[in-house]
Amino acid sequence: YGAIDRSDTAIQWIQEQGDEPWFMWLSFILPHGPLHLPPRELLQTDYSDLSPTAATSDNPIRYFHAMIEAMDTSIGRVLDSMTPEVRDNTYVIFIGDNGTGGGSITPPFQSGRAKGTVYQGGINVPLIVSGPGVLEGGVSEALINSVDLYATILEMAEVDVAGAVPARVNQDSLSFFPYLAKPDMSSRRDWVYADVFSGSFAGLPDANYTMRNDRYKLLRHQGTEEFYDLIEDPYEHVNLLTGTLSAEQRAQYRLLRDQIDALRA
Repeated sequence: YGAIDRSDTAIQWIQEQGDEPWFMWLSFILPHGPLHLPPRELLQTDYSDLSPTAATSDNPIRYFHAMIEAMDTSIGRVLDSMTPEVRDNTYVIFIGDNGTGGGSITPPFQSGRAKGTVYQGGINVPLIVSGPGVLEGGVSEALINSVDLYATILEMAEVDVAGAVPARVNQDSLSFFPYLAKPDMSSRRDWVYADVFSGSFAGLPDANYTMRNDRYKLLRHQGTEEFYDLIEDPYEHVNLLTGTLSAEQRAQYRLLRDQIDALRA
């Protein structure tokens, strides 16, 4: 079973590092289709209503939750394998690579607005960090893109980003390291952007895309624009473009529209 094998390999590798500093990227396939019942030793919850051989389509959410629990257990095994001294001196970053698959979402998220789309259900993913100097229980509302992992990890390792990246290389990463100690500090980014398209750059002109700031989000889905207030409507149920925009909303729409045009030019 993949989660067990990956955890065992990770634990062994960490132990082999001894007192040397190390970096490890550990990717779990779970939770992912095809849905199934993980080994019982990875589960603490009673899933006796599920069967390794039954059709998961009859109860997909339960199988999905079991797979999440198996992943959590596996991550716990890796963390518990470290000595207290190593654990206290180690940054742990947990991030999802995409939103939940359409067959496993539940309200208030909507069908057709999950993995593979530019709606929040497809691109807004968990990001949890622990380690030296991280404020325990802190929550930051700052805008972060996954590309920011690069600069953040370099800063954690006390590597100067400007010195590490040749001047000829254009890199878009911004460290979110300062938020870990001061989660209330203002966002270093004014907006974040995402798009989704298949194949080569030839597909870019027709791609679905989105950009958001601290409140508003503009997206194009299958050629149609939609505009949302993520403070009042975090699950994107009310497309503001179907009504009359306020003066503030018109200004915010224009700001996002102009920035998208400049970025995609």
